[in-house]
Amino acid sequence: MISQTEFERRLNAVRGQLQARGLEALVQFSAVYNLYLSGFAHSPTERPIVLIVPVEGEVSMLIPLLEEDHVRERVPIVKELRIYREYPGQLHPMAQLADFLRELGLESARLGIDSDGHGSIYGYRGPALSEVLPEATLVNVRDMLERLRVIKSEEEINLVRSCVPWGNRLMEIIREQVKPGVSELEASLRAFTEASAELLHEMGEAYRGYDNGSIPVLGGFVAGPKTALPHPIDDGRALQSGDVLIAWGGPRFAGYHAELERTMILGPVSERQRELFKIMVAMQQVAFEAIKPGVPCSQVDHAVLDFAKRHNVLQLTRHHSGHGLGFQIHEAPFLDSGDTTVLEPGMMFSCEPGLYELGLAGFRHSDSVLVTETGAELITNYPRDLESLII
Repeated sequence: MISQTEFERRLNAVRGQLQARGLEALVQFSAVYNLYLSGFAHSPTERPIVLIVPVEGEVSMLIPLLEEDHVRERVPIVKELRIYREYPGQLHPMAQLADFLRELGLESARLGIDSDGHGSIYGYRGPALSEVLPEATLVNVRDMLERLRVIKSEEEINLVRSCVPWGNRLMEIIREQVKPGVSELEASLRAFTEASAELLHEMGEAYRGYDNGSIPVLGGFVAGPKTALPHPIDDGRALQSGDVLIAWGGPRFAGYHAELERTMILGPVSERQRELFKIMVAMQQVAFEAIKPGVPCSQVDHAVLDFAKRHNVLQLTRHHSGHGLGFQIHEAPFLDSGDTTVLEPGMMFSCEPGLYELGLAGFRHSDSVLVTETGAELITNYPRDLESLII
């Protein structure tokens, strides 16, 4: 779903940044950046997978044998493979990586890295890259990689836009499933199963997941007093009249998301619920209006917090006003009072100021926003007003 032209653009950007920093190649372990730079979607396990991007020359990968056919079939941007049979193997994969880098002439090079080896996952144990290749100079370039993802290309923006109708459809299905006595887990499972079936019926063989076990449209909701916890866990509690719901979800196309959350209320609505809902929507509107090119991220969050303070609800806020969005559901930069990153056209954010009153409920909408030359374009378009969201 991402074109080869887009992958070439990304790799050329990486090469340009490496060259500017006096580095000869990127050696990176992250599954996220494997997907971002090469299109190789996989579920990380104990087996290291390493992408090597030289300033000059072809892109290479170190992979376990079980991924060989996958890479050869679906990742044309990678031209050379070093394959190890299994982890830990008779010769550890990190030792084989060091040998591979030596064969590529990079044994004493200045290398950009995202980490000094494979992470501690699924029981993995192994040496750091600096241990097996001590003659090389390793420079952490995670900041560089993050920066390359901040400004979205037209292709990336269109992928996020394509998610929007399915997020809306999921919200409609959730509303259809919600009624007193039904558990939130039961209703959530039915909702994303039905939405996923509809998407697959429409897209057919064109649909491709981005990792093992992909669910085409994933989402659901939490309900009741625990919504006052910004990240609560779903449970089997039966829904009751008067419950506040925070619903979320949508598809992921090639790893891209459009974040959509809505606060709904299974009526009747109390006066306090109505009051906090109204203030929450107004806070989000303040954030939308503060998002402009040339403005630091911190200024957006300060505007929201100042509004909350004037309306005597500052004590009910629990998190920043938003975060970067696109290839991951959370990425830099952040609409946070401590983030001085200057907004630029092409940046995308989830905008989600929230209010949380213990014993009552939480109130949070989340919308996907694109920074344009003149301000903020709202990508998601599901209704935000209370009357539209009473069930």
